Amino acid sequence: MKIYDDWTTDELEEAKLKLLEEMFGVSNQRDSVRDKVLTIARVQRNRKEAKIRKETGVTVYRSGDYAGMTVGNKMFYFGYEQTVCLEHGQSECTECYEKENDTEWCFTADIGDKEVMRIPESKLGQGNVVMNLLHGIGQFMAKFGYMALTT
Repeated sequence: MKIYDDWTTDELEEAKLKLLEEMFGVSNQRDSVRDKVLTIARVQRNRKEAKIRKETGVTVYRSGDYAGMTVGNKMFYFGYEQTVCLEHGQSECTECYEKENDTEWCFTADIGDKEVMRIPESKLGQGNVVMNLLHGIGQFMAKFGYMALTT
């Protein structure tokens, strides 16, 4: 099997699966081989991430509708779990809680158990959860200084 330098990641993964099928004669078990390859890759990635977390004290996570980072006792988050009422400007507005259109996702920064910053998405304006998280962390650093991350 010839491998080309300009292949995409998907093409390389497909080539790996074909090679495994040829080596082990499991063409009728293609999905099983794919699942095993993906599981091995995920376990290796998780081990590497755990090692980095242990060495640095930093945890970073994201999904389609939230992103966050912890550094020691500081937690930064942007996403659907933290909102602000557009009408009243409150983070926990019982009046507007059920009206989804009247709330806006937020970036929050906590030190220990205390929230020290809440910024609505409209004041971040970056368009995706990771960029909004980074923009919020930037505003945190601008307000509290870079050293606030280390203390």
